Amino acid sequence: MKTLLSEVLASERVLRRRDHHELRRPIDHCLDTGELIAVLPGIYTAPAPDVETLALSAARYQPDCVVVGAAAARLLWWPECAVDQVDIAVRWPSPAWRQYRVEHRVVPSDLIVERGPVRIANPALSVLDLLPALGGRVIDEALRLHAVTLPVLWQALELTVGRRGNLLRRELLLDSRDEPWSEAERAAHRALRAAGITGWVTNHQIEVLGHTYFADIAFPRLRLIVEIDGQEFHNNPEAFIRDRWRWSRMTAAGWRVLVFPASATSEPAEMITLIEATLAAAKLTQRG
Repeated sequence: MKTLLSEVLASERVLRRRDHHELRRPIDHCLDTGELIAVLPGIYTAPAPDVETLALSAARYQPDCVVVGAAAARLLWWPECAVDQVDIAVRWPSPAWRQYRVEHRVVPSDLIVERGPVRIANPALSVLDLLPALGGRVIDEALRLHAVTLPVLWQALELTVGRRGNLLRRELLLDSRDEPWSEAERAAHRALRAAGITGWVTNHQIEVLGHTYFADIAFPRLRLIVEIDGQEFHNNPEAFIRDRWRWSRMTAAGWRVLVFPASATSEPAEMITLIEATLAAAKLTQRG
């Protein structure tokens, strides 16, 4: 009988007691020995369940619940997203579940992705869920991974009107209108707008000598590129070498390239001064 239990667990990952009356005794034995744990009342898994197993357990326990927040992001588009507890949205007030945070919230059907029995907030809603805790960087990450677009995020916001925290969400979406891929890029965009500098685009695709690159910030008419060099690449020799080749090829193809450390965006006065000076020089060159 215990062999049958192992086979069922391997096949289903999650056991619901009422579906397996014939296994009640081996289930109880395995609970006593620690080979199984009760994740929810009448719902059992192997010890140390991962996020996917916890999501499936919640669906088996309450089929209309929706996995939201960090767990939804982890399951659908952001595998590195940290998850301390699985956030679950339910239609009706529910008691606390030990490994979950339970929220009484109705999730619009247009914002739900179904994976088998598990209902998950779509990428746009999971981004909105995470904004109060993580700020604009979650938008940056979602844009960088092509998990969402800004119009889709705005649509999701309109489908969840009246929700607490929406004022902050709206402000962060407005601040993301130039589609940054990092917090440093976001700060650079903010500084350019504050200085009244125009004519630039972001994540601009450039074909150079058989290579395709995306410039952080580009002034296409004046052929000026502004790159924000993030700290995360400083200890990566391959990225260091790759960036130097990229900047050299862009320069050889007739682009002026300004490279700033990410730290320059926290106090951007000198960065803006250098950009303005380079723009002025580029304009003079074109006139000449």
